[in-house]
Amino acid sequence: METLEEDFNCSVEAFIISLEKSGGIEDLINNEPLTENEVRAKKYIMSNNMLYTVTDPIKDAKFTMDRANFISLLPRIQSPLSVNFNIFETLVTDHLGAGYVDMKISFMELPSLEITKILEAAPQESEALASREGHLYAVVSFIADASSDLLGATYAVFNLQQAYHITSADLWIYCQNFQGSALGSRIRNASTNNYVPCCQKYDLRKVKKYTDRIRQYLGGCKEKTVENIDFELCFGERKHVTRGTIQSFYLASIPSDNSKAQLTAHFPYYDQGSLEP
Repeated sequence: METLEEDFNCSVEAFIISLEKSGGIEDLINNEPLTENEVRAKKYIMSNNMLYTVTDPIKDAKFTMDRANFISLLPRIQSPLSVNFNIFETLVTDHLGAGYVDMKISFMELPSLEITKILEAAPQESEALASREGHLYAVVSFIADASSDLLGATYAVFNLQQAYHITSADLWIYCQNFQGSALGSRIRNASTNNYVPCCQKYDLRKVKKYTDRIRQYLGGCKEKTVENIDFELCFGERKHVTRGTIQSFYLASIPSDNSKAQLTAHFPYYDQGSLEP
């Protein structure tokens, strides 16, 4: 029998992932008695400080329902967001190491003046986004603690071949612009709470654990070549930073391989973000 140490354990991870996908992970944490495999998995979670396995992954049934809700409520919005895994992992690792504590994904309606300006030097990238006029886009920002003198760092990285630093980014203006846009209004009108978020906020340490898990489990245990992380648009009940449970659109992430096939058979969908404002 394999020993339960703090090292990454492929067989236990596989069992935990099966519970995450089915929705049985909460029973593992809260219920007794447990089977031998469940006891091993629970010890592994506790010894490795992995309670995020309960809160962050979305069971397959909820993702399927919320993805279908989005397609039904907002059928004309087809805005796949995808980021190169290696680029994203490097951004996360570098900014966490530099002292940043949070990550934000801020939404925009294309065309965006900020994105157009930053891509003037890369016409092939700009042309790819130009075909998505009227659809959803997003930028990634890294935020330091309020007591730090680090300035926020924002990048255009979705659906692009590299990350582009936006030096004059103003997330408050991005928020106001998106909520006042035609796209933002359409999303708001679909919500029974008359709500549209302008961003999702993430604990950067948890995002790092997410990218580590992708690399260790999918790359190491399953020997998959992870090319991208895809962010699917969903609509359902989600947590809000101040308003509790609210009906809204949100992003669910899933890795995909070098053939663009999503690795749903081997990994759960994730929603690590809280909706803002």
